[in-house]
Amino acid sequence: MVSIMNGISLKKIGELVSREGKKSHDMIVVMFKMWLVSKGVLEEKIKVQEEILEVLPDIVVLCNDKKIESVWEIIEPEEEWNLRKEEVKKKLERLVVRTYLYLLKPSHVILTDGRSFIVYDSNSSIVMEINDLCSVNDSIEKKIEELLIKPCMIGKH
Repeated sequence: MVSIMNGISLKKIGELVSREGKKSHDMIVVMFKMWLVSKGVLEEKIKVQEEILEVLPDIVVLCNDKKIESVWEIIEPEEEWNLRKEEVKKKLERLVVRTYLYLLKPSHVILTDGRSFIVYDSNSSIVMEINDLCSVNDSIEKKIEELLIKPCMIGKH
């Protein structure tokens, strides 16, 4: 498991999810948790499928002050929930993103199906949208780390 964690990247997640065959929701959740840990987020700061204020997000990342940095919703990689479709994205923004922003007040909400990756800020605006994680290079991954992980690393020893 440790060797897999060292080599996990957003591109690798995209490649694994894009391969033929059924991908389970839980498998994708685990891959994103592994990615967060591989980038230095402490496991105790990552809450996976734990109820918070009567909602059950897939992943919640806490900062050192217990503030919620990001909430991740992993969407089934099924055609009817394809995040590249504008009507699907708008529906999930209304149902999921706004709910998490209102109730949990995170800095960011992430919608992903393991292929696409959308980051919303606390105003429900898209700050980053990647239609194909397979195309993420080191520079883009670094920008995502700066946006989602670095704020929680301040003061970490």
